Amino acid sequence: MDLSDLPILALTFAGAGLQLAALLAVSIAAIGHWEHTRRHLRRGLVFAIAMLALDLPNRVVGAWFTEVSAILPFGGLSGDDAKIAGLIGVLPGAAVVLALYGVMVPVTLRAGGEHSAFPLLYREKVDPKIFVAAVVGGVAVGLASTVLFHQLSVGMGSLMDLAVQMTPDLDREAAWFNWGVVLPAVCAAAIGEELLFRGAVQRWLGVWLKSPWPAIVITSLFWAILHAPNTDAPFMKLGQIFLIGLALGAVANRYGVESTILAHVGLNVGATALELGVYAG
Repeated sequence: MDLSDLPILALTFAGAGLQLAALLAVSIAAIGHWEHTRRHLRRGLVFAIAMLALDLPNRVVGAWFTEVSAILPFGGLSGDDAKIAGLIGVLPGAAVVLALYGVMVPVTLRAGGEHSAFPLLYREKVDPKIFVAAVVGGVAVGLASTVLFHQLSVGMGSLMDLAVQMTPDLDREAAWFNWGVVLPAVCAAAIGEELLFRGAVQRWLGVWLKSPWPAIVITSLFWAILHAPNTDAPFMKLGQIFLIGLALGAVANRYGVESTILAHVGLNVGATALELGVYAG
């Protein structure tokens, strides 16, 4: 292994570990206060179902095109048998997503806070200009970030190379894949990350630290570590995502998680659409 890959490898494992730890903590909190969770579960599932619906094409395509032998021996299955087995495996994965992200709203609400985390979901009075500004701001940041990274010749990280190797028969330049799979998937990722990081993690850190800003800083750092391996300039990516995280954290603290979901979706859509529409090929 090239020693230059060690920082990216370390960040990859650190990000994955932090995310798994956060999901485990949320699960324990949800189960430990089940009556509260049960009361808010139906509303919480709204986000989880939306997230899963957007990510379903990605899961199905990934299951169908992934070369199983590139990951691990699969009981001798190959060809269509392996593909069918992969598609069947989508079902339990979807159930896990619904369970994990369906409880994000109840766990976040239990942490409390000065402002409601989900004013739209609970039909509270809210200024629609906030949500419009969140979307516009997110799109603007996504476009600006993409242009800047291309000007600096920042490329995709080694994780993308691994994904390409695992799906050798998938045409990643096809319009149906980019606009019908990638774009919805990045929207799903935005919803899930905001529920976990700006929702559950940031709110609970704020309770434990008795102040919102230390919680915003720590949450932003966790979130940045998760994204750092996405490019071949991980520390530049770390700084970019950390700064965006601070802004999203401040918005979530003041206006709720729904605002940051819209901002994050806007950011991902702006960046992805520009990448696919202008810089692709």
